Amino acid sequence: MKCSDVLKRFEEIKGVAFKELCEEKDLQELIDFAGKGNRTGSDKGKTGKLFESICGLDPSSKLVDLEDAEVKTYKKGQPIAISMLQHMLPEITKSVKFSESLLCKKIERTLFVSVNKENNNPIEWFFDEFYLMDLQEQSELFKKLEQEYKIISDIIKFRYDNDKMLSTINGDGTKSKTSKSYLQIRTKDNKDSNGNYHSTIYNGKIIGKRYYAFYFRNLFAREIIETTV
Repeated sequence: MKCSDVLKRFEEIKGVAFKELCEEKDLQELIDFAGKGNRTGSDKGKTGKLFESICGLDPSSKLVDLEDAEVKTYKKGQPIAISMLQHMLPEITKSVKFSESLLCKKIERTLFVSVNKENNNPIEWFFDEFYLMDLQEQSELFKKLEQEYKIISDIIKFRYDNDKMLSTINGDGTKSKTSKSYLQIRTKDNKDSNGNYHSTIYNGKIIGKRYYAFYFRNLFAREIIETTV
């Protein structure tokens, strides 16, 4: 399925409450996930899966969701998960440049779809707006993400090489909440059945006490997406 197909479907479902779009089983799962989401953000992935189901996307293990784009659903004001760090570690430890990285290939054409969650009842949520990002290699946005990816990757590689643990890293190399960066790695993990988090392990070495993922920080959504739609 192509991005144009999804956009046609989006125009049909825009502003329509989930209770009108989803089967009862999916609605109940969303309610359950949203209850956990108050603490862990578990409902974020569920709304993405609902969008895929409603639009007729075939879930797969491919790098991107569509033939010509990745799809990301998000709530305004929140960071947007891109991909688990574990998948990127082989390239990062080999200093693969951004333009050739899996991360770049995943986000170079991305359809962002906002979910309106102003109502406390998840069945009243709805898909609100969309923004299609098409990264051009010589654009200022591409250069900014390229620089931030390198900073984050260099720090990860240094910590891996020197047996140091991972932590939150912004694209400017800081942990600051007031950072002007767009990219970030941070934890993305849920406890297992024994109440324990999962360690990030690469080549038999533990480099993080929890799973990590690349994110677009909420500043990215405010400055790039929400100023355009």
